[in-house]
Amino acid sequence: MFEDTDDNDSSKQSIQAFYSHLDSTTCEQIVGKLRAKNFTISTHELHKENEDREIIFDNIYENSRKVSVVLVFLSTSFSQSKSSNTIFYLSSSSGIPLLSLIIEKDFEPVEELGVLVARYGYVRWSDDPEVASSIDDVEKQIRELIPPHIPTKSDCDVLATLDSILDILNEEDNSKVDIDEICQSLCVTLKSTKENIEDPKQLLPIAVEVFLRYNLIIGKNDDHFIKLSKDIGSEIDSFLQKSLLDAEKHDPFGEDHKRAQMTFSRVFNSLATFPTTIYFLDKGFMLKNSNHARILFWAARILLIASCRRLFNTEQDAVKFPQQQIVLQMWLKYVDENTQSFNYTNLIPMLLAIFQNLSANVGLVPLFVDACFPSTVVSWLSSITWMLNDKLQLIPLTIIYNFARHKSGVDALNQLGTIEILQIRQPFFKSNTARPDANTLYHITLALLYKPENINHESVEIEAILKELLSKTLFTFQDPKLTYGILPLREFFLAFNILFINEELITKTLEQTVDGKSIDANFFMDMFTNTLKEDILAQTLLLNIMYRITSTKSFRHQVKENHVFVNTLKKLKSKSMKNIYLPRYTVDLLTAVNGILRNLNMKEQSSTDKSVKMKVFSNQSNSIKKKVMISYSHQNKGFCKALSSKLEEDSQLSIWADWKRSGHNYAWKDIGTNMDKADVIICIVTQDYVGSQNCMCEFRYAIEDLDMKSKNGLIPILIGRDYKLPGHVAIPMKGPDYIRFNAYKGFDMEVAPSTQDESFTSKCQAVRDRILYGSNEQDIEKDKTVVSKTDDNKTNTIEPKIVTAPTKPVHEWTEQDIAQWLASIPVPHELTALCKFQSVEELLDYAHDFKVNETIIYVALKDEFKDKYGSTLQRKHYLSLKNAFEQLLVDNQSKDELNVQKSSQTQTNTITSRSCMLM
Repeated sequence: MFEDTDDNDSSKQSIQAFYSHLDSTTCEQIVGKLRAKNFTISTHELHKENEDREIIFDNIYENSRKVSVVLVFLSTSFSQSKSSNTIFYLSSSSGIPLLSLIIEKDFEPVEELGVLVARYGYVRWSDDPEVASSIDDVEKQIRELIPPHIPTKSDCDVLATLDSILDILNEEDNSKVDIDEICQSLCVTLKSTKENIEDPKQLLPIAVEVFLRYNLIIGKNDDHFIKLSKDIGSEIDSFLQKSLLDAEKHDPFGEDHKRAQMTFSRVFNSLATFPTTIYFLDKGFMLKNSNHARILFWAARILLIASCRRLFNTEQDAVKFPQQQIVLQMWLKYVDENTQSFNYTNLIPMLLAIFQNLSANVGLVPLFVDACFPSTVVSWLSSITWMLNDKLQLIPLTIIYNFARHKSGVDALNQLGTIEILQIRQPFFKSNTARPDANTLYHITLALLYKPENINHESVEIEAILKELLSKTLFTFQDPKLTYGILPLREFFLAFNILFINEELITKTLEQTVDGKSIDANFFMDMFTNTLKEDILAQTLLLNIMYRITSTKSFRHQVKENHVFVNTLKKLKSKSMKNIYLPRYTVDLLTAVNGILRNLNMKEQSSTDKSVKMKVFSNQSNSIKKKVMISYSHQNKGFCKALSSKLEEDSQLSIWADWKRSGHNYAWKDIGTNMDKADVIICIVTQDYVGSQNCMCEFRYAIEDLDMKSKNGLIPILIGRDYKLPGHVAIPMKGPDYIRFNAYKGFDMEVAPSTQDESFTSKCQAVRDRILYGSNEQDIEKDKTVVSKTDDNKTNTIEPKIVTAPTKPVHEWTEQDIAQWLASIPVPHELTALCKFQSVEELLDYAHDFKVNETIIYVALKDEFKDKYGSTLQRKHYLSLKNAFEQLLVDNQSKDELNVQKSSQTQTNTITSRSCMLM
């Protein structure tokens, strides 16, 4: 476990760089700048030939122990190399970190390469003459990928002595070993190390290794251990005390995120052993000052130091968190039981601080939810033990606030009625003397817990939240440190991003004056352009707010006139962004930038002519397909895919959704193009849809720009019997009826509905009928009449006639029998009057056409009906007519009975050439 190997020798590690031979000049310039920053880099040119694969294999796979990072220079010519993808696969299989550097302007990896690049971090090289920032960005990303050096026995005599002790304890017969001599040697080296190494950055890594080895020694059941533990225990305690005290004062990790993450994971995993976790079942074990109690105390101090920064905030980092829920659950149980019984120990405040630090990592919230933290933490709000202590009462509030940043946390907290409990406890927060920002944190937490449909601009509670946020945001923006209490400015942006889901609330906010300051769009733009240059999360949240603001037409002109802000946006388009784990209803920075520019009409739109919406169905083609675009939230991706799959079973439909895109390039161009081309746009409107800026942007584009509602080309879908649209969505969507699907478990977590769900299948059929026939569900609810206009403009009511069909075989029907059969169909006679047949052959030909060309026939009948009677053909009447013709074919399939052959003209689809005359 602690063996000294060459793998840990950083001097023998290197960066392997790969690029196309056509990009050699640019790449060598960049490599030269990186070498100047003390990186050891080996470069390799790629060509289109397969010989490159041998070079790649030798330099990545065979030398994996000496390769610390693989650097790939991406361009069009690189993507054309047959071996380009091999680099990614070999790096992944060898466990070597990889960084992509996009060196060609506007180049976007697509297809398989695009998918591979999206899995790793990447940096976009800037053409700006001031390349220092780009070099610094690349350097920072590379250093974060290089594994930190772990001290070994070759680095420190203390570790060498501890390793010797472990070796002795592992021997079967160690009775002849001089324990006194070993203990004396260890005590001497501990004192020497403590006195000679003053830099906390050097001392803490050694202290961590001492702790890990000491934990192993304590776990050994050996006769020598009794004497050994007494002799070295106090000296190790002294060494750890000095090392951790210095670390707590000087922040030994600094910008070394990787080392902090590694330190936390290794110490945390060491606590997952049975002898350690079992002691948490004894509430008072920390008071006994046992060896295990001391181990847990030192572990908690190390973990607290390491967790002060957000170690697992990116998507890649979140999956690296140690999968040891048993440790978290034991800690929670220990804290809960001891605080309720007033049995405080020095371990409790450290564990609570670790809970707060870890839950601040948005990506870890699901882990806490799975470990049943929400119910216990919310119960603390109802405990008088917690609420009467100014310091303790803020701990559950802070943890709840952290949970509310993630959707799974919000769902868990809302199921527990957390909003109501917080409102009851507000007087405690308002009067808290230990933290003046307690009441502000309370208001931010409430905002994050609200669901989009519950954000009402006329609500008294929302009014109070908005007033508090605006006042404290203004105060914090004027503070040199950009903090209010311990709340940084970005925490306020989180709340605004949720509240601004409601457009009326945006308007209300940007018309207010707070403390003599006019609040408008410039208020938020000034915060973005004047501060927060290094805080990527704050920038991302602010741009999400501006994305929502520019979605409201009345404020776009003000944003356009702020040239400083607009120019900053355009520069950000080429800036490299680290992939951070975003709170709910938040898009990444570059998506927000492109969304704002698109709202301002300052980004190139799809070149597709919107006149494609005015299609005329040609009677000369049977290959026409209705183009359907599905707008949805990625949280409902499973439902969207299932719906798409069902609709694609109909050959008359062509379905597009953004998950069919390849690569990871900017999505709006593809989305805009397919919306422009679409005959029908389906909006799967859920809570997640309403909360998404991107989805609402698509929604507005469909209604305001493409006017799909008036063209009967908008189909809104709701999921769940109880779900109701918020007013700011329901009002602009008013017109087309919704098709409501049943809710099912997991539809908001990308889970697909069951294939055995008959309700889902029938609803999909309703969607399909709406697409093809263009009528609303409300048609079914209308009276069974059709309104027509006579020549003298008088309105008459046309009643369907009830006539029985002829009883003799179809092949014996005369023209009069055919007329009687048409009259027996339960539709208004005005509809059947549009068709005349002179023979059974013509009737059956037309029935066959109904089966293979129903879209064409429907359009022709609808147009003729509209022209002749001045009213719309109702879908239910058309379907009755269609069903009658289909049944006619079923009833007359026998060749002996029919005695007719299908005319070759059946496949021509030329309705106007038939003997069936459309009057």
